[in-house]
Amino acid sequence: MTTQNIIDRSRRLWYVDNSQYSDANALEDLNVVYHDLENDIVTKIREDFFWDFFTTDLVANQSEYILPTLIWDWWTRFEKWDWVSVKYNDSDWWVKARRVNQNWLDRDDSYYEVNQSNLDPFYYIKDNSLFLFPAPKTSETASLKLEWIKWLADLELASTEDDVFNNKIPKKFHTVIAMWMLEYIYQSRWMLNEANNARQIYLLKKDAVIKQLQDRDYTPIAIEDPNLTNFS
Repeated sequence: MTTQNIIDRSRRLWYVDNSQYSDANALEDLNVVYHDLENDIVTKIREDFFWDFFTTDLVANQSEYILPTLIWDWWTRFEKWDWVSVKYNDSDWWVKARRVNQNWLDRDDSYYEVNQSNLDPFYYIKDNSLFLFPAPKTSETASLKLEWIKWLADLELASTEDDVFNNKIPKKFHTVIAMWMLEYIYQSRWMLNEANNARQIYLLKKDAVIKQLQDRDYTPIAIEDPNLTNFS
């Protein structure tokens, strides 16, 4: 269901047209609902539901890597870092870098750029940059991997079905967004009882979505009992 489909559905459910509920107003309300559902997914299911990663190039003798302010593919800002991995040579294995507090370092950054071991890299984040140590001695393609949890970007009228939740939740649940949009239509017409009723229906539908999205791994887990022989 595209963004326009969701808006059209909300209009159809309350028999309003574009002149009564413009695309601009509908899109604003849609994104309020969209991020409310996103927040519940992250809070009630797991915080890394919208996890992803990207790679960037290592640059010889460069320790600072500026982080993007706008993420592509319908992602927006960083929410939380997962980890950073690095390959100082294209033939190497990925090595997980430690995150440190810059204030804990005993020496100036220039020392660690040269003397820190490639087998024990570390990084810290300052402002909108990641500082990696040691600095690479050679430039390497796609050899810095950043894994993170991110907030979703606002939807636009041109957003396609695949853009909604970036294909992270089944498309059959996209119709739930239209349910809460009804509340805003009712509120704009001062139909407060109807608005409250629409909200309650949305909350019930949202809870159903959350329950169905939760992990359902019923595979038995083998647990070994502790050896209590010495206590007998």
